[in-house]
Amino acid sequence: MEKDNNDYAYATLDQLMAVDRRVSLLEQRLTRIEGILEQMDKRIDDMNRSLNKRIDDINRRLGSLEAKIDSDFKWVLGFWLSTISLIISTMIPVALKILGVI
Repeated sequence: MEKDNNDYAYATLDQLMAVDRRVSLLEQRLTRIEGILEQMDKRIDDMNRSLNKRIDDINRRLGSLEAKIDSDFKWVLGFWLSTISLIISTMIPVALKILGVI
């Protein structure tokens, strides 16, 4: 039995087979896209973990730096106050001498 091009049954069957091939190709492409998306998701998760580790490290370092700055500030403040008190204690006798109290 030969295939008649004017026969609608054969034309419909050919169209269905063409649609089936196209759907099969789309399913293959969709499977590849899903695989790619899964890989991207894993990479993004890895990047997030790495970024969180770096942020935690930076926060830890900033905490120790703040403690050091606080300690250094206390030393600077101590030197500054002792210098001011030394200047004042030196100027009091000079001022009293000028005023003639001594």
